[in-house]
Formats: sequence, structure tokens, C-alpha cells
Amino acid sequence: RRMMKFMKPFESMIGMPIPDESAFDETQKLYVRLLEARDVLAADNTSVRLVTNPELMCILETQRALTFMNLFGFNVDAVIANKIFPENLKDKYFEHWIKIQKKYMKQIEISFSPLKVLRVHLMDREVVGKRMLKQVSDELYGDKDPTTVLTKDKPFIIEKKGKNFIMHIKLPFSDKRELDIRSIEGKLVMKVGRYKRVLILPYVVSRKKILSAEFNKGELRIKFGG
Repeated sequence: RRMMKFMKPFESMIGMPIPDESAFDETQKLYVRLLEARDVLAADNTSVRLVTNPELMCILETQRALTFMNLFGFNVDAVIANKIFPENLKDKYFEHWIKIQKKYMKQIEISFSPLKVLRVHLMDREVVGKRMLKQVSDELYGDKDPTTVLTKDKPFIIEKKGKNFIMHIKLPFSDKRELDIRSIEGKLVMKVGRYKRVLILPYVVSRKKILSAEFNKGELRIKFGG
């Protein structure tokens, strides 16, 4: 704002309009509204539910969304797996698709643990109107209150320690002897026994090396640096 006041007399020489006070006032209002929205999203009684489809690219994008949500302190309490084919679907054309979806549903359960995974089947028509929304709601929540925060546990947390970053990852029911971790092209690949879990690393640690890793009481702590 101060710089634009200084530049205003030279507007004709620059050949482009200089923003006036009203432009900065509107920007300030937007900034305040964004801060208010962030306070609402980060509140204890607010939760975020990510929606994905049992398809590879959808799962990867949802993992990326989860990374950013955790990074900014928003509480993701569930993942909704959408458009699942009914198992009683008797159609030869969909047999292979049902098998693929089952494989990806297993991947969703592993990738987003310990978050609750809610399921909703592919509807026989577009979800428009109260009746269809009620049908989706009944399948997702039944008689439960959908506004209840399902969990405040985060799958992982990143904190800065000096020049390094520490990532805390919850891996309940895991055995240290079966654990293997690698950082590959901006992803953290973890193998626990025969199961593999992939986390999309946030930018701040994606280009750093794994300096150390320790596993204690169901939590993996990885130090990134360099």
C-alpha cells in the first residue's frame, strides 16, 4: 500500500493503472475472511471427510489432500469411499471391475489407517434432491449422528526441529522387524510385512534425506534433513 502511494504520481509513465485504496481495502477484507474460515476449519468441533473412488489416481490425489490437511492442522476424521459396485451385481461386463475395486478398497483401508473408512455404493441414478441425499446419508451413517467427530488422531504429524523435520506416523499393530521404509520421488514408501503404504510427502521434506528412523509403541518417527 505504501509503495503504491509512492508510485501513483508515475502512473502515466508506467503505462499501467496503480491500485487505489479501495483495492487494498477489499484485499484486507478477503484476508480477514480467509483467517476466519481457517479458524472454523481448525476448530476442535470441526472435521474434514475426504471423498475418494476405488481407483489408483483418485487414491493418490486423496493421499495428497490428506498430507496438506495434516500439514495445515485440519482434523481429517474419515475417508469416504464412493461409487463402489454392489457385490450382488450379476453382470459379466462388471466382473473384472468388481475385482479391481476390491483390490483398491484394501489399499484404501491400509493407506488411510487409522482413519475410519466409510463406504457408499454406486447409485442407480444421479444423487440430486432430498430423497437421493437421504439414501446416501442412510448408507453412510445409518442412525448415527453425522456431525460427531469420529477421531482426533492424525495418521501423521510433521514438526520442525532446528534445520530438520520429524515425521510421526502411527502404525498400530506393526512389528519393527517387518518394517521397511524408503523415500522415492517425493513419496514415502513403507512396507509392513506384506502390506505396502505410500504417503505423498509435503514439499518441505520431499527433497530431504532420511537421516534416521525409530519405531516405538506403534509410532514411527522419521528424521528428514540435508
